[in-house]
Amino acid sequence: MDLGWASVVLLHVLFFGGAFLFAAVGMGGASLYIPLMYVFGYDLDTIPTTCLLLNLVVAAISLFNFRCYFVGRYFWPFAVASVPAAYLGGLLNVPETVFVLIVVVVLSVTAWRLFAAPGVDKPSGRLTYGQSVAAGLPIGGAMGFVSGIIGIGGGIFLSPLLLMARLVTPRNAAAVAAAFIVVNSASALVAHLVVGDPLSRATPTLLAVTVVGGQLGGRLGARRLPPGVMQKVLAVVVIIVAAKMVASLVGWF
Repeated sequence: MDLGWASVVLLHVLFFGGAFLFAAVGMGGASLYIPLMYVFGYDLDTIPTTCLLLNLVVAAISLFNFRCYFVGRYFWPFAVASVPAAYLGGLLNVPETVFVLIVVVVLSVTAWRLFAAPGVDKPSGRLTYGQSVAAGLPIGGAMGFVSGIIGIGGGIFLSPLLLMARLVTPRNAAAVAAAFIVVNSASALVAHLVVGDPLSRATPTLLAVTVVGGQLGGRLGARRLPPGVMQKVLAVVVIIVAAKMVASLVGWF
């Protein structure tokens, strides 16, 4: 697929901005990269693979920047089940309409999370290790499976769950979500490569701009920028992208 130079520039600017904003709240950005590639007309079989790679790299950058806020108790029980489930989800090929509908649902969850998730200065709850395992295995498995199908890391599900339960601060949630995204993205990426899904030819340049954007956003988010402000901006962005994706699916433009 060939895009005009103006479309290519716009796409890379949007990926840079997406990586910057998502990394600032501990995310990899796949829930934004996927609809952008879809709207710009990239082949459907290249979208999950390409976005998983970008997601993995940006989330790793976020994890490095938020590493001092990491809480292992709320990572390992979810990750143990999510990693194999993400691999299984990545092996599946779903019809285009189903793929788009799942992504739109994910974007809606993303927007809700960014608008509604409370900022917690001091967590008011705490799970024991046994409670974390009991909750983390089934929930983590479900998160990983859905994430593998659509090509995201699943942190967008885990972060609001931890915040709504008032178990962590926003920066704790960012660190745990980033680690969760890294392991799930790696697992699902392997699965997509195993079944032969290719990377897009635009991957090298998209990777370059997301690395720069992710590093800048991750550093600012972990050290200076108020997470609440970044969450509101992201919510507006994903709502716009979700609306454009639905419109393109039904042939409005």
